[in-house]
Amino acid sequence: MQGVQVENYRFTIKQHVFPVKSIEQHYSRKNVVQLFDKRRQSLFPAKSNNNLFTVNRVWDERAEKHIGKPIEDEFQRLTSRILAGKIKRLGIFESELVSRFWSLWRTRNFFKVEGLPDVRAKGITGDSLTEQQRIALEAKGVMYVGDDGVMPGRFLAGIHIVRFFDSLMTDQPNTTWGIVHTSEGELIVPDTFGENMVVPLTPKVLLIANAPDCHLTPDELALINREAICSAQDFYFARNFSQCPVITSARPPFRMTRPGDINNQVR
Repeated sequence: MQGVQVENYRFTIKQHVFPVKSIEQHYSRKNVVQLFDKRRQSLFPAKSNNNLFTVNRVWDERAEKHIGKPIEDEFQRLTSRILAGKIKRLGIFESELVSRFWSLWRTRNFFKVEGLPDVRAKGITGDSLTEQQRIALEAKGVMYVGDDGVMPGRFLAGIHIVRFFDSLMTDQPNTTWGIVHTSEGELIVPDTFGENMVVPLTPKVLLIANAPDCHLTPDELALINREAICSAQDFYFARNFSQCPVITSARPPFRMTRPGDINNQVR
């Protein structure tokens, strides 16, 4: 995330859908990833601050700092312990944390694609607030309705993040996550895996819901990479695409868990 100082408050303007630290786990020795822009059909080196990785203040500060960041921080600590070999199997609590992180990633991508439109509050009279008062309220995690009776849509982000996770836990109450390593080759990371419950950690390690702890063969990795490319909406990236096998048609090594279309949950 990248912030800007507004009076006495620091707001995050460029918000990351997938965390900076997670992107940087895929850096090459030149501290970049290879990024493929699907819309422009172009491949180029990129750092984690590239605009494709971010959105401009789609969710509010409460959702960014008080809901999203704690989830990210816990997940990064868990990732560090997995990569250090201190955790070789995820228990109930670790699996719930991964589910929470996956849900956050999926929800943020939904916000990026669909946006969060402003809401006109029925039967509620808004307040006449100065710009400084609006800034101070949002910085303190307070939602407000303006004197035009409209609430900025970004304030609803935190509500959606919590609700989507609660729906996930209702639909998939006993989800476990397997620690999956690649025997050869490297992983492609999409901007979204869609409804596939997959979380990349490094080019060689990923987490897959309800899968066993295992090592993928090159063919199995090629199937995961195919799914990544097919799921991606705007872009996908890798440390080195020349090391990423892709199979165009074959059966996956195991059934990927899918909790249901997120669009159906907002209607």
